[in-house]
Amino acid sequence: MKAIIQSGDKLKANPKDYNARANFVWAATCALNGLCQIGTKGGDWGIHMQEHAMSAIKTDVSHGAGLGVALPAYVKVCAGRKLKLKTFDRVAKEVFGKQGW
Repeated sequence: MKAIIQSGDKLKANPKDYNARANFVWAATCALNGLCQIGTKGGDWGIHMQEHAMSAIKTDVSHGAGLGVALPAYVKVCAGRKLKLKTFDRVAKEVFGKQGW
């Protein structure tokens, strides 16, 4: 996630940055192949498959864009229901340097 964020920021500033594009694609490939899950006990995939269904219906919305909308909404609903998910805490700490969500 950190690599995607860092590379994405660089690509927004310079879409022709070959190294940023290569890092972005490599990180996406690692995520797609499940390498990011090693040692994490699987994480929280609650919204992932739902987004596949959403982008199947609305084919002009990419999977990443759909997740970009659906995941924050999912987190907000979980927080509103006082569902404390360890995965969210870990992402807050490890990716964004925050304590808890």
